[in-house]
Amino acid sequence: MRLNGSPGGTGNKPGGPMLSMNADKLKERLRQRGGMGRGRGGGSTGGTRMPRMARTSKKRKLVDPRQLEEARRLEEEAQGQGEEDMHEFVEYEQEFQERGKHKPAVRYNPQPYTAETLKETWPALAIDAASNTSTIREKLSWFGESYVGCEELPEDLAKRVYQGKRVLFSSEAQKAETMKFVKQLASEHATELSQRKGQTVEPADVQFENVSKEEKSHMISSLIRGAYDQPFKLDADASPILKNVLRNLSNNHTYHTEHTQRFMGSLMQNLPLKKAKAKAKSA
Repeated sequence: MRLNGSPGGTGNKPGGPMLSMNADKLKERLRQRGGMGRGRGGGSTGGTRMPRMARTSKKRKLVDPRQLEEARRLEEEAQGQGEEDMHEFVEYEQEFQERGKHKPAVRYNPQPYTAETLKETWPALAIDAASNTSTIREKLSWFGESYVGCEELPEDLAKRVYQGKRVLFSSEAQKAETMKFVKQLASEHATELSQRKGQTVEPADVQFENVSKEEKSHMISSLIRGAYDQPFKLDADASPILKNVLRNLSNNHTYHTEHTQRFMGSLMQNLPLKKAKAKAKSA
């Protein structure tokens, strides 16, 4: 049985108590959200404080001290090179300016050639008496290992004399000075022998030896007369081995003609003799 009229209690009309309760809850929620926002910023004491987001920071890269030192050194070298280039440029500019200046003319006075100035450098051509003399002097200089334009020290000449080699002196003063060094070399050699043997050794008496007559006549015949040793010759039907040996000896400038004759004579004596060919028997 239904009663007429409105039901009892608060009812559920629009704008009634239910709507006001929902509005209060909504305000409370909004207030809480506002407190949370203020708490995140740190403006109020209410609300829940949210954790701060971690910030990403870039780490600084460590620099090697050796790289810094190398960079500093390269920079200093570049600065020094620049200063050096500038200095060279200034010098070149000064030199260029000096070239542009007028210089006084130097008069050319040519000196004529004379026989005295050319005597030491004349070729070995026996044209006249003077040229023949120059040729002989040049060959004697070769024997003594003395060349035109080269400075000969007394110490070097003394070593050659002490070793028993030929020496060509230009003057008596040079000869006397060289002999002093020769005696000094002999004394030093005697001192070394004394220390080695344990007893006193007297220095050797170094003196000049006169040229023998045979050597003198050989030098005169080769330097003045032009008489040279004849080359060794083989027969036409000689062995090809001997011809090859003779060719090699001829190409060797250190092997003299007389040595060639001795060597070839000994070689031919030791070679086996040719056997006579047997004649074919006639039928």
